[in-house]
Amino acid sequence: MACILLVLLLCFIQYLLIQNTYSLTKEKYETEVKNAVNTSIRPYANSINSTTMNLLNADLQAYSAGQLSKEVWRRSFLQKMEKANREHNQQLLKSMQKNEILKGVSYQMQYQAVVLEHKGQKDTLLSASERPFVLTPKSFETSGSLLLSQGIQISQYGTPAYTITVKHADYINILEWKKAVIKKMAFLLAGAAGLIMAVMILLYLVFRALIRQQKIAAIREDFANNVTHELQTPLASLSLIIKSLQHANMRNDPILRTQLLESLQRQQRKLQHIVDSVLDSTVAQAGAAEKLEVSSFLERFANDYRFAGRQLLVEVSPESVWINADPIQLETVLGNLLANAFKYSVAPSPVYLQAYRDGLVYRIVVLDEGIGIDPAEQERIFDKFYRVPTPNRHDVKGIGLGLYLALQASRHLKGTLTVKSSLNKGSAFTLTLPIDEN
Repeated sequence: MACILLVLLLCFIQYLLIQNTYSLTKEKYETEVKNAVNTSIRPYANSINSTTMNLLNADLQAYSAGQLSKEVWRRSFLQKMEKANREHNQQLLKSMQKNEILKGVSYQMQYQAVVLEHKGQKDTLLSASERPFVLTPKSFETSGSLLLSQGIQISQYGTPAYTITVKHADYINILEWKKAVIKKMAFLLAGAAGLIMAVMILLYLVFRALIRQQKIAAIREDFANNVTHELQTPLASLSLIIKSLQHANMRNDPILRTQLLESLQRQQRKLQHIVDSVLDSTVAQAGAAEKLEVSSFLERFANDYRFAGRQLLVEVSPESVWINADPIQLETVLGNLLANAFKYSVAPSPVYLQAYRDGLVYRIVVLDEGIGIDPAEQERIFDKFYRVPTPNRHDVKGIGLGLYLALQASRHLKGTLTVKSSLNKGSAFTLTLPIDEN
């Protein structure tokens, strides 16, 4: 939770930094555009304004003399203004096109109000609420545009004087300002995104390492518990046997003494088996490979299990097939697979040992009709010290090394070990080995 909050805090800080940088970059870009306008097109804009004011003075003299009505004067003035400023406007557009920063920028100069005053009487020729007179060729809505300047011009003509008051303003409309600003911030945005991604990847790696450490700790604890549990039975038996042997009556009963000694030897072998299993999981003991006639090898191997108290059905193809393998490693794989098959199935259900040639490989299958393995657990059954939980089977013992050792041995044999299993339907482990054709 703390790491998630840290990432959110980092993202929030990055957002504030980007937002602040965005505002500063926008202001800087607008200043650059304003400077470019003042440098490139201000002279042409001044010429347009001067020409328009001269035209306005001349036309208003005819209007003030009563020669024109207000509507007629307005139409006439707009037509003359467009014609008089045409050349200046063309020069203004060419100047803007030459300047790289002004590409995509529109410029507009307008008269927002015109008032004619004579002897204290005011005549409003253009009010601020009306559509303004646009002096430049490109007209656009100014609500979202950038105001460059505004002011009031005053001129006079005649005696007694007529005073003309003009309120004017000029705007620029930056059509692609967002694109331009983001382009200027490209490296910053890429760096911010990269930093956030790097932190998220780092946190993911930390989380994964923590989860792995927790799994390892759980496996170690489970291993310690399993080994302790496995050692308790033979150690308890050894303690009882030793106490019995120390009893004075044992000297007078050689038969019972022999039986106790045999029990002592069995418990010793059990302890040795547990120790050897742990050592084998740490040190891979690969012997020398030799050519084996696999059918006869499997028949001899299966004979050792005919008196194990469980039914083992052997179905080995009689075809003579040779493989190049270490017999000890092969017995390790098959011994562990058969031990698991007997352990996780219940008598009188049989265990099958099947073997056959399949093209250039030889397949040995150990099949049981036991409790099966949950599909979610099948990827982990070959992990070291891992045991599939069996809540309904408390008599199943082990330390989680059998399948791990089988997999390691199969790799030494240059083979593969796979499993197919369904809950309550049994399991089939298949050892696939390359055939020696020489």
